[in-house]
Amino acid sequence: MTEPLGLATPWVVALEATCPNQCGLCAEPPVEAGVGGSWRASLEAGRPAHSRLVLAGPEPLAAATLDEAISLGHALGYASIEVMTNGRRLAEQASALAAAGVRRVQLTLHGARAAVHDYHTGSPGSFDAADAGLRAALDARLPVEVTTALTRSSYRSLADLPAYLRARGVTRWTVFAPRAAGRAATGFDRTLPRLGLAVPFALHAAELATKLGIETRLADVPLCLLGPHAARAVPRDASARRALPEVCASCAAADVCSGLDPRYAARFEGDELRARQDRPALAGSPYVRPRLLEVALPTELPEGPRAARRKLPVLGRAMPGAAERRGPSKSGEALREILPALFEPEEPG
Repeated sequence: MTEPLGLATPWVVALEATCPNQCGLCAEPPVEAGVGGSWRASLEAGRPAHSRLVLAGPEPLAAATLDEAISLGHALGYASIEVMTNGRRLAEQASALAAAGVRRVQLTLHGARAAVHDYHTGSPGSFDAADAGLRAALDARLPVEVTTALTRSSYRSLADLPAYLRARGVTRWTVFAPRAAGRAATGFDRTLPRLGLAVPFALHAAELATKLGIETRLADVPLCLLGPHAARAVPRDASARRALPEVCASCAAADVCSGLDPRYAARFEGDELRARQDRPALAGSPYVRPRLLEVALPTELPEGPRAARRKLPVLGRAMPGAAERRGPSKSGEALREILPALFEPEEPG
């Protein structure tokens, strides 16, 4: 029996192009062009085992080979061709993508306001461009799935996104835990949240989105942290590296759980996790990530006090390294204006 298109495992191919954003949470290594350095070979390698083709980047809409890749995908017989994008060029290309037979766009948005999104991308104006691209895609009848990273700076602001997405007409939203690679590894303490603290906020936002008719999923989050909401989890991507701490050995759901990012697991040793006694049923396809760009990462961090790693979310105050600084540091008052949810007390109940 043929797997329904929506559940089919995607084949992800990277097109060589530079992303204009400077996201501190970006986990991608320097761009490589598919299998063996050839995106054409990669497209051919994915058929006939896969019916879904996803063109990634860092930013495929900036790739000179995009039109050729879409045409080749059709010629090879992919039933669905989709595009991952930051949205910076989507407004000017949405109609052409729809006309070329692209079936879906996966658009990354980090917040419902320019201040929040632009803070994460490090690129002023990126929210306005992405918002215009989102509108243009939907006007061209091109379905859009929005993806949002669960970061230390964003998780308290997630509840603002469902109303924004509903107003734009988005019907599918994925919140994902970032990987500790690339810039996200360099700025680990400033980027990756403690999942035990952040996931409840993601679940609250997911409930709000569901009530508004938006299908919402959580990716790369251990099933035990989702508790009774495990059905929202995206099935683990077998090609993605994961770590299962000792506590997971007796978990009934270990074979379908996404586990932890290896560096995150090495840092915190799974102290937030608990073995599940049930094996929840998961629906939907794996979270679409540019997995062909995966690189080997060390699972061990430099020597340090193990007890401190277990007890503290971070080791002292997070200070950016020299290579991480992309501009002047933000003062407390500036951050209060950009991310007010970080400073507001929670409402009772």
